[in-house]
Amino acid sequence: MFLDFLLLLYKYPPPKYLLRMGVEKDCNLLHHSEHSIDQIVSSCGFTDRYYFTRVFSKTMEASPSEY
Repeated sequence: MFLDFLLLLYKYPPPKYLLRMGVEKDCNLLHHSEHSIDQIVSSCGFTDRYYFTRVFSKTMEASPSEY
């Protein structure tokens, strides 16, 4: 019941919602930061740049360099 409420409210299951919120934060850093993508990846808790790129691309439907 609580899960149904969260799905109704956010349109994503909780783990996917949290991942999406993290990626949106990363988008902000990519736009407004002078840091390299490697620095942004590590500051956001990802240990692998390629995994980050895959997650980012799947979530935002564009690669970090395109964004």
